[in-house]
Amino acid sequence: MRRLVVSIALGALGVATIPLATEAATASAHPATRPEMTSASGVLPISTATARRLPPGTFYLLAGPDATSYDVWQVSRNGVERQLTRSKHFFGVSGFTASRAGLVLSSAPAGVDGLVRYTSHGLVPIHAGKNERAIDAGIDSSGRLVITTVPNSAHNYFLIGTTTSITSLPRWVSKAPVNFAPFTPEWGPGGDFSVVVGPDAPSVANRPYRVMIVHGTRSHYMVTGYKSTANVVWQNNSRFLAVESSTLQGEVMTLAGKRQALPRGWFGLSWSPSANQLLVRSGRRLGVWTTSRPWHVGVIGTMNRGSWVVQASWLSAPAKT
Repeated sequence: MRRLVVSIALGALGVATIPLATEAATASAHPATRPEMTSASGVLPISTATARRLPPGTFYLLAGPDATSYDVWQVSRNGVERQLTRSKHFFGVSGFTASRAGLVLSSAPAGVDGLVRYTSHGLVPIHAGKNERAIDAGIDSSGRLVITTVPNSAHNYFLIGTTTSITSLPRWVSKAPVNFAPFTPEWGPGGDFSVVVGPDAPSVANRPYRVMIVHGTRSHYMVTGYKSTANVVWQNNSRFLAVESSTLQGEVMTLAGKRQALPRGWFGLSWSPSANQLLVRSGRRLGVWTTSRPWHVGVIGTMNRGSWVVQASWLSAPAKT
């Protein structure tokens, strides 16, 4: 799940989670019934003018006034901004993953994050097996998921698994110690996937967040240009990973370790469907970075005041619902 927010450690133990966003000072969710809606704060994520300057495609945005009130929006360059979820304060959407095959949310209608699939008939829970609670996921173009679950009474560690479809149960391929949570899983080419692994307990709070690459049953940690990593953006057809630091700096790198810094202050949100462009953000600005002009960002526009776009997915057409 392209999760640009991090939940406090107690969430893994079944206590209400509060997503944390760097800029935001500081739910029950259900499908929208109108083609265009405003958020609970009365603010659309971006202006109509900015939406109309978006590149071709369908965009899904996680946005809201602060980290306690994020919702998922569907936006297109015709200027329509459609709100897909409506969250109660402190019970919102903390992350999502999208492809043409479907839209999966990490939602907390009762105060505890869990995975659900967004459909035209409502939200459908995603099951990970007996006693397992999945809280984060990444979806590929065929609908396969890579998911993470939290420790429980049967095991004192986080599980990482993959499915063959959006509805099938996972096969467990890796795990992480109870004090180090895996999050923001992303599919890459050839069945590889990445997860960011970081401290999830006060006793290890000073340890950095690192990027783990999983290939089959083998895994290794990547060396990035940052001491601590906040997020990774990857996809099936991209040989590049967009890495975001905990200080909101961005770079693009290959598995071989070749790195290219993004222009200062910009970090990646989502690769384009063809993987040759990257939707990027700096403060309240949104832009597009290309592999052919790595020194330049084409600014699209800005977010509306009162709303932060913290996560995005750029598809060639709407996700199947």
